[in-house]
Amino acid sequence: MTLATAVAALVVTVSLACSSPTKPVTAPRTYRMGFSHFAPRLTIPDVIATLDRWQPRGDAGILQATPPWKSLLADTSASFLIRREYLQIVQRYRTSGFSVVVMIDATDGLDRAREAPELLDAGRSISEPAIQAMYREFAIAIDTILHPDYLGLAMETNLVRAIAPPPVYAALRTVANSGGSSIAQPF
Repeated sequence: MTLATAVAALVVTVSLACSSPTKPVTAPRTYRMGFSHFAPRLTIPDVIATLDRWQPRGDAGILQATPPWKSLLADTSASFLIRREYLQIVQRYRTSGFSVVVMIDATDGLDRAREAPELLDAGRSISEPAIQAMYREFAIAIDTILHPDYLGLAMETNLVRAIAPPPVYAALRTVANSGGSSIAQPF
């Protein structure tokens, strides 16, 4: 190989390495990808790293919001709790151009046959009018402060209906319906 051939080969190799590869044209997705901010450890750096990892792949930010019954029973306002726990995350979702999906979970997320553990520990139930009022206040605060694009007022209702005692399912229906009527927007 002559010096001129070696230099020419080097120039071609370097120019190919520095050029940007062309990406194949792909059809846009016909669905949305949504992710949550839940991190392996609940520290601010881990939550931010989790958001940074899924942000290039996502279209929607998802929040599963269980009413913080212990705090609500201690007379902490739902508005304060929503601002403290979720507002910055939702603002980050929005600045990334994501749709915001919030789902309220009024039962036990790990055992759909039971009510929320914080309520059970306090000897309370979502069948009580006072607890239902707290749920409504929580749902209204989510709607008015976070302005989600989609709001689910109950989770896994078919499973709750199938495995929970009938009074738990009836209470879940009552709180979801009352929450919905409290925040319904006219079209």
